[in-house]
Amino acid sequence: MAVRSNNYSILVVDDEDIMRNGLCEPLAASGFDVYGVSSAEAALKYLEEKKAHIIITDLRLPGMSGMQLLTRVLEKRPQTAVLVMTAYGSVETAVDAMKKGAFDYITKPFSFDEVQVLIEKMSEKLDLVMENEKLRTELKGKYRLDNIIGKSSKMQQMYELVEKVSSSSATVIIYGESGTGKELTASAIHYSGQRANKPYIKLNCAALPETLLESELFGYEKGAFTGALTKRAGKFESAEGGTIFLDEIGDIVPEIQVKLLRVLQEKEFMRVGGVTPIRVDVRIICATNANLLEKVKSGKFREDLYYRLNVIPIYIPALRERKEDIPLLVSHFIAKFNAENNKKFKKVSDEVLKLFFNYNWPGNIRQLENTIERIIVLNDAETISGDMITADLMAEFNSATAAGGDKTSSWTTVSSRSGGAGKGSAEAFGGADTGVREAAAPPPAAEGDLNALTIAPLAPLEDVEKAHIARALKKLDWNLSKTARALQIDRKTLYLKIEKYKIEKEDY
Repeated sequence: MAVRSNNYSILVVDDEDIMRNGLCEPLAASGFDVYGVSSAEAALKYLEEKKAHIIITDLRLPGMSGMQLLTRVLEKRPQTAVLVMTAYGSVETAVDAMKKGAFDYITKPFSFDEVQVLIEKMSEKLDLVMENEKLRTELKGKYRLDNIIGKSSKMQQMYELVEKVSSSSATVIIYGESGTGKELTASAIHYSGQRANKPYIKLNCAALPETLLESELFGYEKGAFTGALTKRAGKFESAEGGTIFLDEIGDIVPEIQVKLLRVLQEKEFMRVGGVTPIRVDVRIICATNANLLEKVKSGKFREDLYYRLNVIPIYIPALRERKEDIPLLVSHFIAKFNAENNKKFKKVSDEVLKLFFNYNWPGNIRQLENTIERIIVLNDAETISGDMITADLMAEFNSATAAGGDKTSSWTTVSSRSGGAGKGSAEAFGGADTGVREAAAPPPAAEGDLNALTIAPLAPLEDVEKAHIARALKKLDWNLSKTARALQIDRKTLYLKIEKYKIEKEDY
């Protein structure tokens, strides 16, 4: 059996030259970086300057024992895989070594094939450790605070608050409309804080019925209800030492509110069907798009729980309140979806940007993101132009235009708010990186001046929708499933619209 060649380094510790060399030579031939020493003291000295992913050590050594070496190594480098070698009569000691963290043991005398099998298993374990570390690093990067896009004054105030609370374990509640980025903000708080290397557990409280929500949060004991064949840990137990994010906290029922209050007050809870309290060290971050104070006044939310949750409130502004950030967001989403779809969009036309500024975006950033994604998926060009806007959104744009636009907006240029150019600034929206021009926000049109903002004479909505569906079908080779996904409608709806508009492939 050949051990796969890799970059893992191995340190062999044995005072018998024959045994030590008998391992080092074939391991080196198998592609490992291997080094041998004759004592635990020499091993520790070696590890002060170099790294060993795998250590193979005899338990009986002159001076410091292999068991002591195991303890010292794992204290400093807990991810090290340690294989202990033992004589036939001391298997019990080897088992104790495994309890203290050794990966496995092997009894002398043994064949090199046996060692190869164990090293292969240790390498697989190290692969998982490295992959987990890589994923953790990627998550930290993905959810860094500076990945929240925005240079507006309201966003700057929010950044300052998030930075302050990240280093604490205080309870945080995030308020904001749907699509404003509450979950992203919660993730940034966790991954910027002291608990970043601990679990981060997310749960949408509105997505589960009352009966399931309780067992998801707190777990359950065997026999707690029909179907509970074994005990199961809940989200709070899974988040031990880390953070739990509870989205839509305003939707939980009073019975669960009481149990959540206990966790906040006593740092303990009981599983469903349990009688023994379980203590936890968990930071709680909540989010809601509801007015919790109004729910308190109406008796739908406990007042004591409200004040326990409302330790540090963070308010995320709606997109209509920070329109100066639209160019930054558009630039970010263009880069994102260009990479995902192998497209080369570089610019947004003045007409489209004008529409974006004059629209209130009820779905906030998520709606803007979906809009840019749909445009990029369905089109091939360098400039996002008006004819790429989908029929349903165009109807909403035109409706907003007919109402006179957003007359409450400040209409300040982005660069004046952001303090000029910088990383992710509005100037970058038109700079060398993206090629998209910076565009100052246009002034609002006079009320009733429809043509001041429309990008083309208005066609009947059905004609626009028919043309858009046909273009999408053609672009995606008349694949109904792909087209339905791109248009964000179900396949049946797409089929009915094709029938309604009599869209035939040969006509296009």
